[in-house]
Amino acid sequence: MDDLGFIEIETPILTKPTPEGARDYLVPSRIHHGEFYALPQSPQIYKQLCMAAGFDRYFQIARCFRDEDLRADRQPEFTQIDIEASFVTPDDIMKWVEGLMVALASHFKDVEAQIPFDIITFADAMERFGTDRPDLRHSVEIQDWTDTLEDCGSNILKSAVIEGGRIRGISVKGGSRLSRKKLDHLQKEVRKTGAAGVLWVKRTSEGESGPLSSHLDDESYGAIGLDQGGLALVAAGPDPVTSLALSTARSFVVQELELEEEKPHAWLWVVDFPIFGMESNGEFVANHHPFVMPVEEDAGFMEENPECVRGLAYDLVYNGVEFGS
Repeated sequence: MDDLGFIEIETPILTKPTPEGARDYLVPSRIHHGEFYALPQSPQIYKQLCMAAGFDRYFQIARCFRDEDLRADRQPEFTQIDIEASFVTPDDIMKWVEGLMVALASHFKDVEAQIPFDIITFADAMERFGTDRPDLRHSVEIQDWTDTLEDCGSNILKSAVIEGGRIRGISVKGGSRLSRKKLDHLQKEVRKTGAAGVLWVKRTSEGESGPLSSHLDDESYGAIGLDQGGLALVAAGPDPVTSLALSTARSFVVQELELEEEKPHAWLWVVDFPIFGMESNGEFVANHHPFVMPVEEDAGFMEENPECVRGLAYDLVYNGVEFGS
């Protein structure tokens, strides 16, 4: 960062609460009774002030705090390399970060990262992988099978389409090796996402099996790409439900079947995130933070269709893990 002309600036830990992705940790003020400081989820406010003050390239090894549920890759406090710059393009940021990742991967893991990294839009990631941090080491992708399976005879699938949903699924070569016990476990994992579960069908030398097997014929199997030894998993309903269900199912089968990696190191950028999301009360809120710049051609939607506005924000993903945002 020094070589690129960035200035390291340390920003305060006690700050003002701001609406971001997680809840703030609050620190009561001894002097101002009933008032609270917040521990920063990121140095967002202060680094924007640095930009306004004329420091056009800032970085910091910043301590951050987020009051959210624990996950395998998430804890209440963490350290991040925080970067901000003025009068730059997304290509500039990507180039700088890619250079940093190449240096770190080579130094610590002796891994040669290939640049430039792949780029995928948020909409494309959700359509093909059901998640905004897809793991591209494997080529299993979600497909739209609405036209193929809508009239196959399954009342579950037909009802979902009548209600405005879609039929989507994944086809996994060699997936018939997954046992019935593992498939039952898969259903439990999918139901944790809020979905009712997934329908499945296997093809082996002994024939077809599974809840969908009685509704499909050879033409249907060909249309969904299910060959001998394969497994198809199907979800039907609104896109947010099927995306999460099939993303969970995809991760499960890849891990349980120990599918061979087509490439061991899958770096990519996810771009064109929607700036706003809708709360349960119908109000729009910032998905990331209030400072995200809209994509220029979407600025006209800001007043009447804010849900359509994409932001100039981009996440760095490595093997299905968000490395940067």
